[in-house]
Amino acid sequence: MQQCETVGEDGVKLSANWDHGTLRTTSVNSAYEGHMFLLFITEQVEAWPEKDICERTWI
Repeated sequence: MQQCETVGEDGVKLSANWDHGTLRTTSVNSAYEGHMFLLFITEQVEAWPEKDICERTWI
C-alpha cells in the first residue's frame, strides 16, 4: 500500500491500494480512462490548513 497525505486539503491521512483496475468509458464524442483504488483513512485531524475554505463531509 502507498501512503498518501491529504492533511492540507481534507485533514486526513490515507493508505491506498492501487491494484483495483482501470475503468474505461466512451460516449459519442469522447473516451475516458480512470483508475480505481481503495482508500483507507489512517488518521483524521480536527484542524488543517484549509479548514476555513474546505468542508469535510462523509457519505
